[in-house]
Amino acid sequence: EIMRFHMPIVLMTLTVQRGLNKWDATVLATYIRKLQLIEPSDDTDCIGELIDECLDTIVDNVCGGIKLRADALRDWLNGINDSLRDFEATALEVFHIISSVEIGLRLGHDLISTVDWRVPEQKVMMKSIL
Repeated sequence: EIMRFHMPIVLMTLTVQRGLNKWDATVLATYIRKLQLIEPSDDTDCIGELIDECLDTIVDNVCGGIKLRADALRDWLNGINDSLRDFEATALEVFHIISSVEIGLRLGHDLISTVDWRVPEQKVMMKSIL
């Protein structure tokens, strides 16, 4: 979510602060489009590739050569990149929990919809007991 929603805003803010140029329309715009088109997936490989691309080709230009901004953005991107495996592990744990809950809900629904839960009349109950 950070890369898909927040990073385009950060990149555009940094770009506006340094002034717009042709590179923004040719390189940055296509990169931001890639960020906005990130789809949910089973792993974080595509995110890692986008982070690598940003570190290699985007950071220096978007920060306008201001070392303090570039270092802060690099640190943030490296932090996200270092956390990707932990995100995958947490997502897998959540998936297992949700899957077990989903199975329970399906079984409960099947039980409720297949069993006739009407209470028989008093006569029928007395006859079955005695």
